[in-house]
Amino acid sequence: MKENFYTYHEYYASANGYQGFKSYFSQIFNSSEFEKVFILKGGPGTGKSSIIKKLCVFCKANKIHYEIFRCSSDPDSLDAIIIDDSTVKVAVLDGTAPHMRDAEIPGAVDEIINLGQAWDSKALAKSRESIIEYNCKKNSNYKKAYEYLYYSSVFDTNIEAEIAATYDYKKSINECELIIDSLKLYKPGKSNVRLISSFSKQGYRTLTGPFSNSKKNYSVFGRFGSENIFIGQLADTLMKNNADFCKLPSPFNTHVTEGIMLNHGETIIFGMGDGEILTDTTKFIKIDNLREFEEKMYSLENSKNYYLNLAAQELKHASDYHFKLEDIYTPTMNFDIINEMYDKMLSEIKNIYSIRV
Repeated sequence: MKENFYTYHEYYASANGYQGFKSYFSQIFNSSEFEKVFILKGGPGTGKSSIIKKLCVFCKANKIHYEIFRCSSDPDSLDAIIIDDSTVKVAVLDGTAPHMRDAEIPGAVDEIINLGQAWDSKALAKSRESIIEYNCKKNSNYKKAYEYLYYSSVFDTNIEAEIAATYDYKKSINECELIIDSLKLYKPGKSNVRLISSFSKQGYRTLTGPFSNSKKNYSVFGRFGSENIFIGQLADTLMKNNADFCKLPSPFNTHVTEGIMLNHGETIIFGMGDGEILTDTTKFIKIDNLREFEEKMYSLENSKNYYLNLAAQELKHASDYHFKLEDIYTPTMNFDIINEMYDKMLSEIKNIYSIRV
């Protein structure tokens, strides 16, 4: 293993958006790209996130590069980890709902770890009615949250339409290509995807870790989402030229790109960030009456944010019921069995890397 290779990155692998829950697990955790994928199955409070956190400690102690993926609904919880020493990759992920993940290449790559083997079914049966009640209420909260997100999308769509009707795409793409050439972004490779923003019970949040870990941050300044049009053009141009880059989609809209990441996170271009400003996309918006246009945009933004706040409240209620479920499941768990499962998995991971030392 290369000791100087050790780095740590954090992302999301799913999102709560305008069309409901969106999982990127199939793109990020493509089994054919991994030596081993461990898929954790189990209810709330059975130790899935704790196992992933223990693996983070292992990687840090052994100076192995790793990526963690936070839960889009509760960023304090972890959904997955990718362990990568630059020659081989191993993933450990939460394969339960809503980001259901089963074995794609059973046995040869993917291994299911059933944490349910460690719970006391008889004890859980005594709380059957409470479990059903909390699950129903949690699901109801998620349903309401996604309804509010949909209502918010109506106003966002109107904002996009207003900007699109006034945006000079030709001049924008010309400047986009100049920037790509000047920054020498056409490094051959393939594109992938990561999320650094989420919408959760805390509202819209962008992780700061990717920016503090990068060597160079660039910002695209704009208004009312015009910066995202420009960044989308950057991403499309890089993809057409088979460049090596990572697309950073919006948690709300799969077709909106918030930023791009290059050289394994060494360079980030992000909309309205704190880095060196590449361009101001406001100049591509051509309108006759700026004041009237701004008033209309602010009105749409306020309406959009109203429903986003309601959605965040529902996600908070859903989280509360999730914690109630954890309070039921955790006391019924035999964590000696969980620790044995972890030790066996860790032994396999150590063996995978020791072969390549």
